[in-house]
Amino acid sequence: RKTEDEVRKKLKKIGFEDDIIDRVIMHLTKLEYINDFDYVDAYIRQYMRLLNYSIYEIKNKLLQKGIKKDIIEEKSIEIFNNYAYANNVKKIEIIKE
Repeated sequence: RKTEDEVRKKLKKIGFEDDIIDRVIMHLTKLEYINDFDYVDAYIRQYMRLLNYSIYEIKNKLLQKGIKKDIIEEKSIEIFNNYAYANNVKKIEIIKE
């Protein structure tokens, strides 16, 4: 998967004009080939689970990929709230055993 910014930069590098790039981005977004919210969600979960990165490292990497800060914040809060909830449920189940 690619972020909107990565696709935009690639098309700009090839030589497409901004208005064409905007239309391509809009079309790819409509087709759900580009969805920065889903990208951030998958990225955070993967890097937390597989590579044990801190939230600070993950946020920096996402910013470097051109993801908007508000998207990163929204998704990270959502994911970490769910993660904390799941861990608390798991702890309660262990205590009950």
